[in-house]
Amino acid sequence: IVFRVHKSILSHYSIVFADMLMMPPVEEAETYDDVPLVCLPDNAEEIESLLKAIYLPRSPPLYPRLTRCMPRIIYHLLNLSNKYEMNKLRRDIVQQLEADWPTSLAWWDQLEGEIAGLADLDSDAMGCIFSEDPLPDPASAIQLAHECQVPTILPAAFYHLSQLSIRCQLNKSSSRCRPWRRTANWGLLTAGDLQCLLLGRESL
Repeated sequence: IVFRVHKSILSHYSIVFADMLMMPPVEEAETYDDVPLVCLPDNAEEIESLLKAIYLPRSPPLYPRLTRCMPRIIYHLLNLSNKYEMNKLRRDIVQQLEADWPTSLAWWDQLEGEIAGLADLDSDAMGCIFSEDPLPDPASAIQLAHECQVPTILPAAFYHLSQLSIRCQLNKSSSRCRPWRRTANWGLLTAGDLQCLLLGRESL
């Protein structure tokens, strides 16, 4: 797949591309449709998502708030923004992550109020809408924070995880778990994560 993009846009968003495009052209450089061609090793669909994120207006967020699939949606965007030093895009993504995993007590209380509002809805109706927990998964957030260098969301994710029973697992029903709410994909946690969780629980 070939994407035709503006040098000015790439240079504006990416330090790596800005440095690359400042290099003098080479006579034998590969071209496509009479313009320079740069081959990237990344997945074409992920590059397409990256270009959409920098080209299209983002008055709506990059992904919906309080959604279970959030890490899958933005994982590749965050990785590519790190790789190509797209600092503004990375800041936007991290800011949205921190909205789901607050960095202050006031923001945490505000988020808990939003979630409590969802919990107050009729449980039978919500069970029909959501067969599984639709809210952000703390284990997925912890994995994302480690792999994509976003340490600011770790305290909230670990604190939330400390309030859950390990019996409440994604895709596994349990009498201790209310339908659609507050589960975790415990299998994503490393031994170090579990040790950190246990130490945190002892300190609460």
